[in-house]
Amino acid sequence: MVKWVKIGDEGSFYSGLSGKNKNDFVNGNAKFVTYMNVYTNVALNFDIEDKVQIRDTERQNIIEYGDILFTGSSETPDECGMSCVVTQVPEESIYLNSFCFGYRFNSIENILPDYCKHLFRSSMIRSAIAKTANGVTRFNVSKKLFANIEIPLPSLSEQQRIVDILDKFEGMVENVEKEILLRQKQYEFYREKMMSCLRCDSVKWVKIGDICGRVENGERPPKEMLKGEYPYINAGTVPSGYFNKYNSDANAVTTPSHGEGGIGFVDFQNKPFWCGALCFKLYANTEIAQSKYLFLALSANSDKILALKKEGGVPYFNRKQLCDIEIPLPPLAKQQEIVAKLDKFEEMISTLKKELELRKKQYEYYREKLLTFE
Repeated sequence: MVKWVKIGDEGSFYSGLSGKNKNDFVNGNAKFVTYMNVYTNVALNFDIEDKVQIRDTERQNIIEYGDILFTGSSETPDECGMSCVVTQVPEESIYLNSFCFGYRFNSIENILPDYCKHLFRSSMIRSAIAKTANGVTRFNVSKKLFANIEIPLPSLSEQQRIVDILDKFEGMVENVEKEILLRQKQYEFYREKMMSCLRCDSVKWVKIGDICGRVENGERPPKEMLKGEYPYINAGTVPSGYFNKYNSDANAVTTPSHGEGGIGFVDFQNKPFWCGALCFKLYANTEIAQSKYLFLALSANSDKILALKKEGGVPYFNRKQLCDIEIPLPPLAKQQEIVAKLDKFEEMISTLKKELELRKKQYEYYREKLLTFE
């Protein structure tokens, strides 16, 4: 038997920090939960370093075991009201940032916090929360509408059964995520170890411009281009979109020439792509340099790109400066050996990422099955 109850009938909302200015977040005396802690975690991460100044005379809301914390606003309604549940008893007073709000049940005798962490991230409840958001350029949750959302409340034993099942799937996801982080650290360790071995007198250093057949800027994409499979690489650290056309062949090294966050980031494009006007594309002269090696060497010396960055307005650097950067260049056979060893780590990471996607879909499938109560 499942009872459906209105959120507003079972508890009340409370606000985050109020009356604070930037000085209150310098040398604080109490921990507070950040917006990103709420947004990215289904259960609150208690490994908190952010602090705020709280005075004895202040009346601020303190989070408690069983509370559900929500993000208050976002650029899209679908991302409003992301939930995070307090599944442990806090050992000290912890506060909530001002861009989020909390919800507290009148009693948690009949509801498990671990059940809530799965329920409030289910597509059924996420869809209902999205409908409570109003706005034009930025959307804010209406607590009045939020209070009318109905949630399923089965018996405690049924809640525990659901938690036991979903926690297992959630644990599988977390284990794969940990394995990916471990493999990425291994990859970075061996990359740095191999590249550091090349920093010796016996290995010659050459300018980027001398080992590249081409170093070019991209171009702005035509407005009429449709969505497709080819990534649009421009000024950021991730693709800015995907098009149905490309202007650059595969096996290119790319690095943003403009932007605050992208400069210094080096990537390797293993499929055709559209190179934007705020990005350089580099093609190795394959008679003397391996394309993937060029990527590894430039990545290991990305600090030299960062040193070129000119401030004032939008940070940037030019083609000549990039071409003048020097990297170590061992014989082709040594380059291929380094690439082959590191490719094995990349293959493991790629396989794990595919497994991660499958595990996430598996978790989501059973979450929706169990929490619709059909």
